[in-house]
Parts: sequence; structure tokens; C-alpha cells
Amino acid sequence: MSQALPYSLEQLQNAFGYVESSNRYDAIGPETRRGDNAYGRYQVMDFNVPSWSEQYYGQRLTPQEFLANPQAQDAVFYGRMGEYYSQGQGAPEDRVRNAARCGLRVSLTAQRRQIEAMALSTTRNTATAFCGP
Repeated sequence: MSQALPYSLEQLQNAFGYVESSNRYDAIGPETRRGDNAYGRYQVMDFNVPSWSEQYYGQRLTPQEFLANPQAQDAVFYGRMGEYYSQGQGAPEDRVRNAARCGLRVSLTAQRRQIEAMALSTTRNTATAFCGP
């Protein structure tokens, strides 16, 4: 029997959205050394946008089309994150850490730690913090 997951995808959505873009669907991340950018609320890398939007939203989008489409951004987040989080192995804490490395822009150590801290918080105030049971 699999272990119950203490965090919903909605909670992860709120944590990732806040950390990555202050929940802005129109956010564009800084250009990387390779010339790539991350797009949208969850900062999906531009080279992932066409295939992921087709896979999870049903339409192959350019990064600019993706940026203008909150529904596509949410569909990609739920689809991709759902795979990493709900089908992952190990303790829920490990699944959150692995989800934070799933190909979204979460590559900066400080940002990854902030998401993990939000997801692993021990506070009971679920209205103001991302927390477990």
C-alpha cells in the first residue's frame, strides 16, 4: 500500500507559483547563459514549452503563446508535477524535493530550498503557510 501524500497538487501549485513568479502568469525569467528563458507562473523553460503544452494541454504552443495562456500553464504544471510527485518514490518529503527538480526553472538552490521549506513546514496554519498535517 502506498504512503498517503500530505500535500495536494494545489498546495504545490501555490508554493511553486509564489516562489517562481509571485504567482504572475506573465513572468519571464532572466536569460540563462545558454540564451534560454523560463516562462509563466511556474517558470517552465522555453525548450520544454512546445512538447509539454502539447502533452498536457493538447496544443503545441510557442513560449509566447504559453505565456498568454494561464490555462495551458496550469495544465502543464498539473500534468508534469503530478507525474513527478504522485508517481515518485520515497517519503513525501523526498517527492517534494524531486518535484522541485522536474524541469521547471527551479534550479537555483535558494529557490529550491524555499519551496521545500514551504512544503515541509510544520506550522498548523494552513491558511497562511504551505504545510503538512
